[in-house]
Amino acid sequence: MLGDVQLHTNVFSEDWSDDWIFDDTRLALSDDERLLRLLAESLHPEVLGDGHDVNALSAKLNRILVPDGFELFAASAMSGRPVFSWRRTVPRKPPAGDFPSSLVAGMSQILREITTSTGIDSMFEAEDFPRPDNVALNKEEKVKAWLRAAQDARDFDHWDGLARLLRPILEDTDPYREEAKTKIAAVLAKRGVRYLDGGMLTTAPQNELAELPARPPANREKWVEIGSGGFGVVYRATDPRLEIEFAWKVFEPYPGLSYADARARFLREAGLLFRLRHENIVRVYDAGELHDGRPYIKMEFFDGLNLNKARAQRPLSTDEVLTVVGRLAAAVEHAHSRSITHRDIKPSNVLISVTNEVRLIDFGLGVLVEEAVNRARLTKTTDHFGDAFSAPELLENAKTTDPAVDIYSIGAVWFWLHAGHTPKGVGADEAINGFGLAPALQRLLHDCLRQSPKDRPTAKAVLDGLREYFRTRSR
Repeated sequence: MLGDVQLHTNVFSEDWSDDWIFDDTRLALSDDERLLRLLAESLHPEVLGDGHDVNALSAKLNRILVPDGFELFAASAMSGRPVFSWRRTVPRKPPAGDFPSSLVAGMSQILREITTSTGIDSMFEAEDFPRPDNVALNKEEKVKAWLRAAQDARDFDHWDGLARLLRPILEDTDPYREEAKTKIAAVLAKRGVRYLDGGMLTTAPQNELAELPARPPANREKWVEIGSGGFGVVYRATDPRLEIEFAWKVFEPYPGLSYADARARFLREAGLLFRLRHENIVRVYDAGELHDGRPYIKMEFFDGLNLNKARAQRPLSTDEVLTVVGRLAAAVEHAHSRSITHRDIKPSNVLISVTNEVRLIDFGLGVLVEEAVNRARLTKTTDHFGDAFSAPELLENAKTTDPAVDIYSIGAVWFWLHAGHTPKGVGADEAINGFGLAPALQRLLHDCLRQSPKDRPTAKAVLDGLREYFRTRSR
């Protein structure tokens, strides 16, 4: 076959069309699943070999695949190198047509504010933008010239180029970028465009999870129930295509809610988790529906216990507690940076492995902290909500979405890991003083449990405080 390809495409003749692979009966690539397996295997360490940037190659393939609702992802590793598989995702329709004048004007103003004149040229050249005829302009006009040259070049995908150009800015975690990120999102929104993590712009609404096709992931008789919560039952099962274990969360109606509301919340959790990519948050790989119509979420299987069970086996040392709290704070910081609050952080929603790896799970009650979502939020003020790990303002008003509610819950879990009970209804201040913590840690724990939300630190401040403690101690 390789000889045929060389003969008919670039050696003696060019009589095969560019899409010949779809007509060749030896490959049978008219089937989506077979084509996706081929693409995934083409990135395998034993196939690709050394000297190739597998991340860059997978990103290029995904830019082609994701508009149709498919995505390649690193499902496992071999000697530290990724082994790829494929998954279904929400179809993402890329923008069409030329850049509108409002976008050109808005982007030129933002980009000139955050870089130098020379830096502007470097930014566009790094993404292989067509070079404009005249770059000896002021910064604002220079950006406009680059963007207009991009849309004038008919063989250049200017929307894809813009996504790649914005990726280093929009995925930068440094706080100094926040203002620019907010402005860029506003400029895109005027065009009805959103940026998706990984470097893609889309005009498709991201609420299509309920419409994903039904694909039973495995023989149900081989599933082992391992937990429940957040409007679903969680099973452990092996994906027969990959021979890898995953956790499958299958929708079950939630007591006290209508079927439609419970199902909507379940799918909303899938949508929230699709936005989160963090080592301390359980990873979602796929979503769809079973043959009986119940939706499922295919998640990372994490081999660990929830904190309730882990602490029942043995108390954690002070350093182990700080490690858990730090990793929990890192997960929450990431969620908050995506405008998502968890609202239900408690020991049963925190998993820990024998090596003290941590995963935050069950975002079923999480909400986007955005005005439009707040108006349409499913939670009603009459809902029963909260427990001993919930912030006092959340117990008073179930519609509270302030990220500070998660900080209180982190503090309550931290307190519980030392004391074995929650800080509600006890002398919390006196108890904290008796934990044997360093003064800086005592103050940080006190601050997390402040009654007023505005007096609590951010998740980043909690994380920075813990890091500073360990840095100081190691000197």
